[in-house]
Amino acid sequence: SLMNLPNSTWAQIMQQAGVNLEETFNNPETVRELVKLLKTNQRVCTAVGPLYIHQLSKTYTDLINVYKYYADQIHLAIQNQGEDAYRHALVKAMRSVKKEILRLLTTFINKCGEPE
Repeated sequence: SLMNLPNSTWAQIMQQAGVNLEETFNNPETVRELVKLLKTNQRVCTAVGPLYIHQLSKTYTDLINVYKYYADQIHLAIQNQGEDAYRHALVKAMRSVKKEILRLLTTFINKCGEPE
């Protein structure tokens, strides 16, 4: 199916995170891959609308946990390094993951909208 490869990649990342959370989620390559996967999901959601619920139901808990993890990491970076933390590549990438998660969820909510 359309989402087999992205779902497989997502599952692999989540499995790695289960073994070593920080090493997985603080790896710049993983962060870039998450952004790419989230953008793919957002495009699919835009195309299929309410039917995306089947895909979202598989990843929703992970999405919320990833969002929280990066929110906490960004908060820690700013606490430790001050405003300069915003300029670090990894913090920017983490913020991109958070933004893409919000964009995906917003797209889904907007596509579901009011029933016609």
